[in-house]
Amino acid sequence: HSDQNNISYSSGDAANSFNFTAFRLDQTGIVPKDKYNKTQFRVSGTKTAGIFKVDATASFSQGNTDTYGNYGDILSTIFNTPSWVPLQNYKDPTKPFADPSTYFNSYGINPYWSINNSRITKRTDVFNGSFNGIITPTKWFDGTYRLSYNGGTYQEQNRRAEIDYTPYALSDPTHG
Repeated sequence: HSDQNNISYSSGDAANSFNFTAFRLDQTGIVPKDKYNKTQFRVSGTKTAGIFKVDATASFSQGNTDTYGNYGDILSTIFNTPSWVPLQNYKDPTKPFADPSTYFNSYGINPYWSINNSRITKRTDVFNGSFNGIITPTKWFDGTYRLSYNGGTYQEQNRRAEIDYTPYALSDPTHG
């Protein structure tokens, strides 16, 4: 599911202009609790006065991702689960047979437990900017100065819960 919102404003005349844009995207993934959002702002303008012309643009964006980590392969776990096993009953890891110690399969982990306890969060911040200055003293000559920047930061955090098996689970009750 995605929700996207945009707003923009623009004004100007033959010698001047101003533009502003804002954008927001919220998106959910196929895996429960997976989500992504992005916010972006952009502003630009142009000003001409006699033999001088200046234009500038700046934008900032931030993206945030929260996805399932890597505590086993969820799809493989689901495909290797017999059809008679009611996986929907294991959404709450505090219910009987939903935690890693009492899950029906000694070699698998409840996919819902994995989704809740193994997460990767990422944040990206990007700033872009440019500036152009032009001077045209004659029809046959102009001088241009350009300056630009493109940079940002990236942060990632991997969280993975510890599994503390009970003595019951360590005794291998299913003789797997």
